[in-house]
Amino acid sequence: MNFALIGDDPAILPLIQQITDAPAHQLTHAVVVDPQLAERLPRTPPVVVVERWEDLLPIESIDAVIVCGSDKATIAASRQFVSNGRPILFLPRAAQGLEAIYELTLSRDESTASLIPIFFDRFDPQVAALKSFLDRNALGRILHLQVEAALAPADGSSDRALLSPEQVDERLLRDVELLRNLGGEYNQVTANHSKAGDSGLVMANVTLSAEGVPESSWSMKPTTGDPTWKLTIQGEIGSATLTADDGQDGRLQLAFGGENDETDIDDVDPTKSVALITHLERAIQGDSVRPNWTDLTRDFEIVEATHRSIARRRTIDLHFETTSERSVFKSQMTVAGCGLLVLTLFSLLGLLAAGALLDNRDPVQVNSESVGFVIDDGDFKPGSAKLTSSGRDHLASISKRLSQVPHSVLIAKGDDRELDNQRRDAVIARLQQSRSPNVERRTIIFELRGQTVSLLMRIARVVWVIPLVLFLTLQILLFVAKPSSERGSQQERDSQ
Repeated sequence: MNFALIGDDPAILPLIQQITDAPAHQLTHAVVVDPQLAERLPRTPPVVVVERWEDLLPIESIDAVIVCGSDKATIAASRQFVSNGRPILFLPRAAQGLEAIYELTLSRDESTASLIPIFFDRFDPQVAALKSFLDRNALGRILHLQVEAALAPADGSSDRALLSPEQVDERLLRDVELLRNLGGEYNQVTANHSKAGDSGLVMANVTLSAEGVPESSWSMKPTTGDPTWKLTIQGEIGSATLTADDGQDGRLQLAFGGENDETDIDDVDPTKSVALITHLERAIQGDSVRPNWTDLTRDFEIVEATHRSIARRRTIDLHFETTSERSVFKSQMTVAGCGLLVLTLFSLLGLLAAGALLDNRDPVQVNSESVGFVIDDGDFKPGSAKLTSSGRDHLASISKRLSQVPHSVLIAKGDDRELDNQRRDAVIARLQQSRSPNVERRTIIFELRGQTVSLLMRIARVVWVIPLVLFLTLQILLFVAKPSSERGSQQERDSQ
């Protein structure tokens, strides 16, 4: 496979070395800002270094893009390549932020591209050996996991060592992935920072817990000496310790101790671990492998939850749900539906108020219109007193109810008084055929008022209900034409 590199994070160099050592892979292109990183890229075969990431888009020979950086330009490049359908190998950094991760998730759901996180620790031989050891239940039931880290201050000062929040988040993001891998899924986060005014942090503590999962404790403090890192896993019948004496870049050392022969380190072969490049190759080919993008998202969510825990001074409950275009769409549709219901209610109240204020009709006209006893120009042929077919049907309907309804029959008054009288006589003659009482007295030539307002109100009533009808129709169509959920089901299985 041919890979391209975007970013200037030197932490990506171990992966570049694995790609260089693999005969079937090579790094062909790179977009780097740091000259020191450019100098450490492989010379054979030579890597083509370009100035802009846009120059890589038309190169079809690139099979996957490695992204290592937290600046806005790098994140924007990631979204563009995902939209372009290119697989992305993504090096997580806390500075990227949860919002950028969600945006990349949405871009992924809109395309067919793969977002593949790069977790070096999961594929460290010692971590793989420890995971295999725990899977064999050699320590018995796991009781507790504890990480203790000590790092030098960010500014390199030695007189008063203080941690920066960025240091804490970066180390926590890396360790959360390791704790989830070894301990399980956590849904409760409790965090506490000890601050030295506004200068920095003297201690950071995080507790991760969940039902049926051993509790994990994480702590970090500054040091003026060499940085240290230690993971201790305590089981019912033994313990395991993973250490890195020289911090993030050092090799991990694994040690076991227990009360029986099963906790012998010689039983574990670290060389049997899966290489990171092999895992990434399978992920690019579309195989369902862990860790996946859901794991990365949950790591960022836990780190973000520590900020809320510190701000609110309480334990934060996490409810994990894979962020996808579908879930966002459902949320938007829910908001739109609730908004339309409220809008429909207030529009109805507005229509009622407008009708009451603008209606200048006489009560006689209101009563006759309510039962359909109004004869207008549309019931007669133009300029005559002859009834149209619809007018005759209208009068037939009136005659059937005339004896049961006490309201008057109104004939719209026009400009020609003689024509109005002729129309009245024609209506009376037609109604008298039904032998209804007081036909002549109840048939009145009447000046109709509020016709324009009435027309506008009828239009407003239709417009008022159209948005709600369209929304409900759309919901029905979405339900009937629901797309295949195979992909969503696969993602849910991957996240479990």
